[in-house]
Amino acid sequence: MMFRSSRRTGVLAGIAAVALLVSAGACGSGTQAAEEPQDPQKDGPIAVASSTVMWGSLAAQIGGDDVSVTTLSQDAKATKTGSGTAGKSSKDNGDADGFEILVANGAGYDAWAARTAGDVDTTVSAAQTVGAMEGDNPYLWLSKDARAGVAQELVNAFSKARPSLKKTFRANYRQWLKTEDALEEAMAGFAKDHKDGTYAATGDVAYYLMSDMGLADATPEGYALAMSDDAPVEADDYRAFDELLGTAGTDLLVTDPQSAEAAKDITIDEATDGDDADGTQSSDANADGDADADAGDGTKNGDDADTSKNDDADADDDAAVVPDDPAATLVAAARHADVPVLAVAETMPDDAGTLTDWIASIVDEAIELTLPYCDDDATDAGTDADGTDAGDASADSAGSSDGDASGTAKESATDGTDGADGVTDDGDDEDDEDAAVPTCRPRPSSSDDANGTDTANSGKSAQ
Repeated sequence: MMFRSSRRTGVLAGIAAVALLVSAGACGSGTQAAEEPQDPQKDGPIAVASSTVMWGSLAAQIGGDDVSVTTLSQDAKATKTGSGTAGKSSKDNGDADGFEILVANGAGYDAWAARTAGDVDTTVSAAQTVGAMEGDNPYLWLSKDARAGVAQELVNAFSKARPSLKKTFRANYRQWLKTEDALEEAMAGFAKDHKDGTYAATGDVAYYLMSDMGLADATPEGYALAMSDDAPVEADDYRAFDELLGTAGTDLLVTDPQSAEAAKDITIDEATDGDDADGTQSSDANADGDADADAGDGTKNGDDADTSKNDDADADDDAAVVPDDPAATLVAAARHADVPVLAVAETMPDDAGTLTDWIASIVDEAIELTLPYCDDDATDAGTDADGTDAGDASADSAGSSDGDASGTAKESATDGTDGADGVTDDGDDEDDEDAAVPTCRPRPSSSDDANGTDTANSGKSAQ
């Protein structure tokens, strides 16, 4: 994982100087130092403030019943998530003083959190655990390295706050580590089976997750810079993205749930700028300006005697090519071109269970979306009973995670359970062995493709 290195010049020298001063001061007033009163040992659940639901969920997993986690928000409200539970009740941050530990994201994402939480004994920063700085991608909860770093720092902070419970926190950490290791195993299996795999994204939320899964970013550079800077998309950049999708130049399109949902209302003509209805041409027919003289009735072509229309089209290229909702239109174009679409939200849904559960469900969906199509006789992803889909490189990925992480998480996703214990694999091996692990996916019908509803993804796009 690449981050800009934080500046630490002179830090070690400064620490040494401070140590000498403290030592000298102690020698000069040893009696006074010895007589300083010690803070009384606190008891009861540790009051933890978190800047995000995601880090609050991890804190609840590590702390269990011995922590009380409150999720702060920038608008002076807080949501108390209880002692490792999903129960919620709101209260003003001003009434929620006395926090002992703050779990922050950092990297410029939640600079307000320290002010909102007030004076705390310890701050755990996800950015600091991995060396991320302001300006780096801030969605660190989707990074396996950041999750591992924060989990370990939480163990240390909780153990310092309640030394008598150190063994309990370590036990909770080991339990969490089992689920995280299972998740990482599933991602490693996916990466192994997609060594040359690529993805393109309409946003940068899933950057770390896609990297952990071994996919290279194929998003056109200009488009990526525009979305990173929250700037308008230029015509050339949108056209390059549209062409990438139209030629199926990437294995997966990652977007946000809102764009995935909005794409359902976009027609094929809008998504493909008037390409042939059968979808045999790429979705960038008007990229070169010679195939889009007529987007509707098909009675004119690029060599129409009235060249003023073509001239106008070229002059107004930006307005003609970049739609009002570029992300949603690209999603519709991807579905038309049969490029799988994965919707990843910025924040964890209320019914997601734990942070690990949520990420496991995203990984499971990515695995299923990139499986090869089933034979024509197959009607669903579970009908390939013998698992011998020729050339199915993804089958190993699904199989390798079947007994531990993604296989059981996948089962939870398909049967409607929340997956709370799916990735943990609590020893119910017989049920796991009986569960059908998909080795292929159904090919969407032409009607599904035409109306922009990706059957493998539409059920989760509204999360």
